Amino acid sequence: MIVPPAQPAPGSALIWPSRGARHARAACLVGAAAACFALGCQSILGIHDVSRDGAGGAGGEDVSAAGGGGAGGGPAHGSGGGMPQPGFSIALDRPAVRVARGSSAELTVTVDRSGGFAGDVALSVADLPSGVTASPVVVPGGETTGVITVAADPLATVGGAAPSLRASAAGLEDRAAPVSLLVADPPGALDQSFDGDGIATSGTAHEARAVVVQQDDKILVAGVEGETWGLARFLPSGALDPDFGTGGLVVGQRGSVSSLALQPDGRILAVGTRDGQLAIVRFNVSGGIDQAFGASGVARLGPASISSSEGFDVCVQTSGAIIAVGVGSGNRGVVVRFSSAGDLDEGFGSFGIISMDERPLHALALDEGDHIMVGGSQMTADPAFLAARLDRDGNFDPGFGTGGVAYLDATPYADTDLALGGDGKPVLAGYALDGVNMYAFARFNADGSADATFGEGGMVRAGAGEAQYTRAFGVAIQADGKILGAASGGTPASRLRAKILRLLPDGTMDPGFGTSGAVVLDDHPEANYLRAVAVQRDGRIVAVGKRSGLGLMVVRVWD
Repeated sequence: MIVPPAQPAPGSALIWPSRGARHARAACLVGAAAACFALGCQSILGIHDVSRDGAGGAGGEDVSAAGGGGAGGGPAHGSGGGMPQPGFSIALDRPAVRVARGSSAELTVTVDRSGGFAGDVALSVADLPSGVTASPVVVPGGETTGVITVAADPLATVGGAAPSLRASAAGLEDRAAPVSLLVADPPGALDQSFDGDGIATSGTAHEARAVVVQQDDKILVAGVEGETWGLARFLPSGALDPDFGTGGLVVGQRGSVSSLALQPDGRILAVGTRDGQLAIVRFNVSGGIDQAFGASGVARLGPASISSSEGFDVCVQTSGAIIAVGVGSGNRGVVVRFSSAGDLDEGFGSFGIISMDERPLHALALDEGDHIMVGGSQMTADPAFLAARLDRDGNFDPGFGTGGVAYLDATPYADTDLALGGDGKPVLAGYALDGVNMYAFARFNADGSADATFGEGGMVRAGAGEAQYTRAFGVAIQADGKILGAASGGTPASRLRAKILRLLPDGTMDPGFGTSGAVVLDDHPEANYLRAVAVQRDGRIVAVGKRSGLGLMVVRVWD
C-alpha cells in the first residue's frame, strides 16, 4: 500500500505535506456527462438546475410569421424572386418561466421584423393554470422587445403547465410559441405536490443514509435498520415505485450502507460494510442483485488486502472503473478502485489500495477529468478537516495543497461529507469536536489553500444562537453556487430536530430560504433526522433521514 509520511498536527488554516465520523454521501456525476446524485458524490460541475435555465430547455424559442404563409408560416421571399414579404419572428429569452405563489416573474420576448414590416406586434399568453395571470404587451413599431409579467396568486395551482405565447400583427398570421411554466412555493417551503405534504415515508423502520435522484426524477434512497439495510425508490409524486423491488422496496441486505451512485446504464452501486470489510453491492435498474458483479453481486476488500475496513462513498469514472473510499483498521483512510466487473484493480496504488494513516476518509467526488477528490479528517492530537486530490490513476496531485493534501482547522473538526462546486472548490461538511458538536462547513480553493472568501478563513460554524449538539451530515452545491446542508441534532429536552440549511457562496445563511436560511422539521413529538441532501434537475431540494415512529423519510422543498 502507498502510505504517506505521518503528519505533524496542523495549525489554523495550515497546509501540511502528504503523499498519500461517519455517513458520507453525495451525488456523483460520471465525468461531465452522467449525473449520479449523492449519495455517491458531487461533480465539479455542480448540480444542473433547470429551474434557472428553463425547465429542461436549451436556448430560446424562435417562431417566424410572414404574410400569406399559411398555417405553417410562409417563406420570407416570394417564389418568383420578387420583393420579400412582410413578416416577423419572435424569440424568448428563455423557454421556461418559474413563478412562486404570491409573486411574479418576467419573460422577455424579442421581435425581429422583416420584409418592410414596421407595425405593432401584440403579445399574450393563453392556457394559463388556475390562479396565474400574464399581462398582454404590445411591442410598438420601432421597438424590438416586450416584457410579459407572469403573476401567481397565493392560491395558484402548484406544478408544471404548458401555456402558449401568442403574437399577432395586423395583416399577418398569428404565431404561437410554447412556454414551460412552473408554479412554485417560496424557497424552502415544503413541496405539497410531493405525497400531499412534502414528506414521504417508506413504511419501514430504516433510517435513510443516502439519496440519488435519477434522470427520470425518481428518488432512490438507501437506509439502515439494525444489522441490515435496504433501498427504496420513490416516484416524482412521492409514492413508492411499484416497478422497483417489491412494492418499491429492497430489504434484508446484510451489513450497513453509506452511499449510492448510479452507473450510466442505470445500474445502482451501494457502498458500505459487509462481514467487516468495505463492500460494494450492485443492483440492476429494477432492484435485483446483479449477479455478474464481483462475487454474486458483491465486490469487497478481503483480509489479504486489509484486516478490516468500512466503506463510506463511491463514484464511477468515465472508463467504468469504480472508486470507493473508507476507513481501515487504526483510523487508516483508504482509496480503492474496482473494475466495472467488480475485481480489485491491482494497478491502482499498491495492489488496488491507497492508504493514509491516521486520516480516515468519508467522502469522494470526481471532476470532469476524472481526478479524484477525497474528504476526511486528521485524527491526531489536533483533528482537522482534510481534502486530498489525486489524478485519475491515484497519484497525489502536487498542485493541490502540499503533496496533494490540504488541512483546515481552527478548532478540532470531523468531516462527514464533501461536494465539489463548478469552480473546483471542495466544500466539506461536519461538526466541531469542542464538547457541543456544532455543525461546520469548510471550503478550500482549487489549489488547496483555505478560501478566505468563505466564512472566517474558509470555515463556517453554527451561530451562537443555534441549538447545540447539531451536526451536518450531508452537503450539496447548487448550480448558482449556494450550498445546501442536511443537519440533525438538539437535546432530549429540546427534542431532536432536522434542518435543511442553505448558505450563500460567501458562507452567510441565505435569508430568502426557509426561515433565515433554514428549513426546520420539528413537527414530530420525538425526533426527526436528516442524513443526506441532493438537488433535482428542476432545482427542487430533496433530503432524506428518519421520522420517529414513521421510519425512512424523504423531504422535498422548493429552491
